[in-house]
Amino acid sequence: MSQNSPSPQKSPPAPPLGKGGKLKGMQVVERAVAVVEWLGSGELNEWRSLREVAAGVEIPESACYRILETLAGRSWVDKAPKGYRLGSMHLIGLLVYMQGYYKQKLRDCGGIN
Repeated sequence: MSQNSPSPQKSPPAPPLGKGGKLKGMQVVERAVAVVEWLGSGELNEWRSLREVAAGVEIPESACYRILETLAGRSWVDKAPKGYRLGSMHLIGLLVYMQGYYKQKLRDCGGIN
């Protein structure tokens, strides 16, 4: 090999598998999305306890707690002594999505170019 040619790169190790052959990381992502979706299925300003969220999503409270704390740290969920609710980042994402959705609908009906 010459000095200028890149050295061959090793492929990354295979991700660890959980029960049923599922990727462990994907299970966490699926659970986190389920938590956000579940919180969004009720009133947006409604505070929910850890126990309510865990029961609603059907995951252990310990896993739900870690997910909620991570989401709260990223402003996807608001946290207070009375519980958790959807946070500002989720609402901003929803507004951006809706803006794109309605722009496309207007384009489809010839309302805008």
